[in-house]
Amino acid sequence: MTVNSSRPAVRRSVIRPLAPAALLACVATLGGCHSNQYAGNEASIRADPTPALTTLHSRTQDQVNRLTIMRDTNLRMLPTDISRVLYVDRPSRLTRSTQP
Repeated sequence: MTVNSSRPAVRRSVIRPLAPAALLACVATLGGCHSNQYAGNEASIRADPTPALTTLHSRTQDQVNRLTIMRDTNLRMLPTDISRVLYVDRPSRLTRSTQP
């Protein structure tokens, strides 16, 4: 019987370049990422964990946006409201015949 000796050589040629990459991936996974961004800042985070929120669910900018939308909507509705107050939003019903 003949032994196929090319198969182990192929396996070694594939494993050798992948071994350092696999080792590096294991080290990176075990080491994790470390950031010292908030070092010494724990007290301020504990004092106000949500510094951007002014209410339970909105920031100051959200409130300003909501007020701007409300003001814009009210100003666009103002001419219609004035027409209703002055009774010019519909034709007069004083006569039975239609008026041009």
